[in-house]
Amino acid sequence: MRALPPPPQPVPRELGSHSDLPLVLRRAAVAEYRELLVGRTRLARGEGAALAARYRVTLRSINRWHGTLRKAETKGEDARNALASKRFGRAPTNKAARGVRVTHGINLLELWAYCLYCCRKDIENCKKPKLAAELQGRWHAVYCAKKNPTLKASAKDYAFVAKICNTSVKELRSEVRAWAKTRKGTICGAIRFGAKRERRDDDAWALDGYPGGVVEITDAKLFATPVRVNNKNPSETNKRRNRWALAGSVPGKVAWDYAAQTEAALAAALHAAL
Repeated sequence: MRALPPPPQPVPRELGSHSDLPLVLRRAAVAEYRELLVGRTRLARGEGAALAARYRVTLRSINRWHGTLRKAETKGEDARNALASKRFGRAPTNKAARGVRVTHGINLLELWAYCLYCCRKDIENCKKPKLAAELQGRWHAVYCAKKNPTLKASAKDYAFVAKICNTSVKELRSEVRAWAKTRKGTICGAIRFGAKRERRDDDAWALDGYPGGVVEITDAKLFATPVRVNNKNPSETNKRRNRWALAGSVPGKVAWDYAAQTEAALAAALHAAL
């Protein structure tokens, strides 16, 4: 793989941010892309991923900018500003981030939330077919539940995950604790489910004792800033079981509504991924 020079300046864009890449860095990314393409029609394996990682964008974005610049050059337009973002500094306006509705959340223990975002967990096991039907085809908020004596991951669960991730139980526990430190008791992200189906022999994440089948996980977004929820009122937290409504109330005791905050955080995460 051809060695690439450093970017013209540090990339002021963090994963999870919804800010756009500055024009000077867009130009630099396209210039490097074109340099790598000299004398051939496609990049070698790994070159595109390395280039995209340097600028913390997707290769798809760089391809799009390359096409935009080429079109401007062909038409004799102002190629210098052809890559200027039309929405720089504005709120997310892309189609993926618009109109996303999240009405319900699901509880995941810190181990399973960690697996979702760090171990590419691709299915959710369901004890009842009804739950699988409610999950499929929808975005759900992910509440990273605080463990308690009656709700915690077992040693068997940690051993199961450690085997999949090719690590030791001790190292896994340490990584999960560090990851969940600022996320326990919050809505830390969102997950989009696909179709429900029966478990297959090749489902690495399938667990015994879940007769409701599995639901495929098609996308998962981790929020840059978790959505804080009220964990001090038992009337509210008692409603937070399995699949629960982001907006609700207990007459005379408490009311809550985390839908708008969750949708805004998800829109930002979807926007940053483009």
